[in-house]
This record gives sequence, structure tokens and C-alpha cells, in this order.
Amino acid sequence: MIVEFYKGLEITAHPLIGLGFAVVVAVVTLVLMRIVRIIGRALEEGVDNRAAGMTGIRLQEQEILSGQDIAAFLTLVVRGLRLIVSAWVLITAVAFGCRLFSWTEHIAEAAVDLVFEVLWAVGRTIIDYIPNLLVIAVVGAILWYSIRLVHLVFMGIESQRIRIRGFYPEWAIPTFNIVKLLMVVFAIVVVFPYFPGAGSPAFKGVSIFLGVLVSLGSTSAVANVIAGVLLIYMRAFKVGDRVRISDIEGIVVERSLLVTRIRTPKNVEVAIPNAKVMAEPIINFNAQAKKKGLVHHTTLSIGYDVEWRRVRDLLIAAAAKVEGVGQKPEPFVRQLELRDFSVVYELNVNIHQPHLLPRITSDLHANILDAFNEAGVEIMSPEFAALRDGNALAIPRAAEGES
Repeated sequence: MIVEFYKGLEITAHPLIGLGFAVVVAVVTLVLMRIVRIIGRALEEGVDNRAAGMTGIRLQEQEILSGQDIAAFLTLVVRGLRLIVSAWVLITAVAFGCRLFSWTEHIAEAAVDLVFEVLWAVGRTIIDYIPNLLVIAVVGAILWYSIRLVHLVFMGIESQRIRIRGFYPEWAIPTFNIVKLLMVVFAIVVVFPYFPGAGSPAFKGVSIFLGVLVSLGSTSAVANVIAGVLLIYMRAFKVGDRVRISDIEGIVVERSLLVTRIRTPKNVEVAIPNAKVMAEPIINFNAQAKKKGLVHHTTLSIGYDVEWRRVRDLLIAAAAKVEGVGQKPEPFVRQLELRDFSVVYELNVNIHQPHLLPRITSDLHANILDAFNEAGVEIMSPEFAALRDGNALAIPRAAEGES
């Protein structure tokens, strides 16, 4: 009916009269387009002004759509209506203008036929696609609520409201992410045949091309993801643990499927690919720190002229003054090696706060230096070589005066 209306515009006139009518049509069209634009903007501003006071859609305590979401949807509807009205005005103006001249009549008829054939084809395609769209919507709704249900279960496991023997709470969120990914992939496989053009050769060609592209470009990424999953279930470390991986030592600040991020004592963040983490020994200083404590040690060399019992007492006394060193079990000293010119001693202390390890090590060394200087005992670590005029001990003058 609308098509017949446009084809029925029999108004061919004298060229000069037609030119005059064309100018009038152009002016009227511009005025109407301007009016449509002004009305559209006014409606959009009205929606924006009332957006703050709009009440969202809620289901019990869960907000499904907020007022801002509703306002955004209404704005989109207004813009769509403005576009449709503007297009209708423009098509009518072109059809009317072409009918004003005999040599453009066929252009108007062909243009009207083309426009409405395209619109009719699009409309029929949308109508025919509605059953498939309903299937996709149902599968999407089932997937949405299934993911929410599974998420509630794994949140209960993480908070230890739900306990499963042999399943640790820190596994909950990573396992949920894996299960969610599998559910989404399964849903895509189910709805894939219902996508428009899923069976067309072009769609299949694009799918194969993307598959080959991902396969060739994601070898290292897949290796890192697999290593990341294995690290999660190996429980080698957690976020917040102090670890040493290869020659990098620091606090784990992030553990993802691709990389592990470590913040060093210099406050430098290092990202290590998970494949490299799996290939290196992982030293976790926090694994037994809270239960049994971490046994930290330092070594030094003392000459044979100093009795080993005296060295032991000085080292234990120095360790007792360090804040953060536990006294249960007490610090102990081992004689590691009898060298040519000195004895190598190892001082072992118990630490329950591995994140304080750099400060504790520095304080421990400072106290050892003070204790041995005050006692007049020369430290010969790590090596000792000097020209000396007898058996006098080489100690700082301040310590020598105090002794």
C-alpha cells in the first residue's frame, strides 16, 4: 500500500514549474528534518533529566535493570524513531522530486522499488529468524542462571560454608572460572547452528581461518594457561606469599592463568610467564612459617684463635636482640667447615614473618658486627688476606677502645 502511494505520485510538470516545485520540496524537507531533529533532542534531554529519578526493575533484593539502564534504552528508542522518521521524510522528498520531471520518473520508481524490496527482505528475514532467536534466548537464559547457581556453590566452598574433602578453598574461584568457560563453550556449540548464516560457505571459511589463526598464534599462550592451571592445583604458592623463582625473590601480588606477578623488596613488579615458573624451582618462604616457622641462616668465618663456644655465645646473643626472631625454638649455631685459616659458622634463627626477611637479615648482620667488635673478635668472612706485623687482631679502633 505504501509502495503504491509512492508510485502513484503523478505530478510531472513543465521543467520550469518542476524546478520551482523542487526548490520548495528541498526547503520543506530541510525544515521537516530540522523539526524532527529538534523534537528528538528535546525527547532525549527529557529522558536524561528524568534518569536520576527513574526506579529500576527489581526482583526481590536483586536489581535486574537500574534507572540508568532504562534511561539508556529509552534514549536508544528515541534515536531510532528519529532515524526512521528522517529516512521516511527523505525518501518521500526524493520520490516527489523525481516525479516532477519526465526524465527522472523511472529513477523514482526504481529507487522506491529498491528501498522497499530491501526493507521487505530484511523484515521477512527477521520474522523467519524469530524461532531461532527464541532458541538462542532460552539457551542464554539457562546458561545465565546455571552460571549463577554454580557461582553460589563455589562461593560457599571459598568461604568454607560448603566443605568437600580434598578440595581446598583457594581452588574455588579458579575452578569456577574453568567450569564457567566450559559451560559457555557448550552453550555456543548448542546454539551455533541457529546463528544466521551458520551453514553458509562464507561463515565456514571465516571460522576455519580464525581457527587456524588462533592455533598458530597461541602456542605460548596455551602453554602458559596450562601451566597456570597446574600451578593453582599444585598449591605451590598463594597471593601474599614470599617466594623465590629462579633469581627473583619477593611477594606474590597476582596469580593469573598467564603470568605470575612478584613485587621485589625494591618495590619492582616482575611478571613471570607461568610456563617459566613451572620450569624453575619454587621456594616458598611462607609454606611453614605460621606453623613451624622459617629457619633463616647466615654464615661467617672466625679464626682458629677464638674458642668455638665463645663464637656460639656471641652469635646467639646477637640474634636475641633482633626484632622478629623467635625464641622458640631458640637460635642455634653449627660449625659448617674447617678451612685452612678459619672456621665457618652458621647461625640459624626462627622467623614467623617472612615478609620481614630483608629487614631481619640486615638487623641480624648489624648486631653480629656490634657483638664481635665489642668482644674484640675478628670476623674473617668471606675471605681474609692481609699483611700483618704479628698476632694483633684487626678490629675497628672504636671497638678496641671499648674493650
